[in-house]
Amino acid sequence: MKIYVVLLVAMLTTSVYAQTYDLPPNPEPGKCYVKCFNENKKKIKWEDIDCALVNYQKLDVSLENPDQPLSKRDLKIINRKLVPYIKKGYRLQIQSHYVSNAPDSINVKISSQRAIAVGNYLVERGMNPALLFINSLGSAEAKKSEIEYRVVDVGLE
Repeated sequence: MKIYVVLLVAMLTTSVYAQTYDLPPNPEPGKCYVKCFNENKKKIKWEDIDCALVNYQKLDVSLENPDQPLSKRDLKIINRKLVPYIKKGYRLQIQSHYVSNAPDSINVKISSQRAIAVGNYLVERGMNPALLFINSLGSAEAKKSEIEYRVVDVGLE
């Protein structure tokens, strides 16, 4: 039986540094790893994991006009990136930023509409709304308008 505890994004490529700081021996840039332990809390090995379980990933949808339905391109991207997580019962976080010269209250409103459009589509595709978390951040913490997602953990279903 494996117990997964420490999640880590490895951005280092030298094995000496990895050994010094207990990282995978040859981490690859952009890959994510999990340290696996046995029942006696002894490290067994490092395994690759889906980076969406650790970091926010960009969801490359346009949604320039949130009042319009999602485009065919947007639906294709959502189906490819997010629907597989729905089928496995994962919890998802959708985080939306919208940056414009308008006051932030308007940016937050548009940001919210964009995230809700994605969320509504996920619910249509079978996602339990209780497993979906939406953050509308307006222009906070963003340099450009974008929607991001992160897989939180396995849901209760």
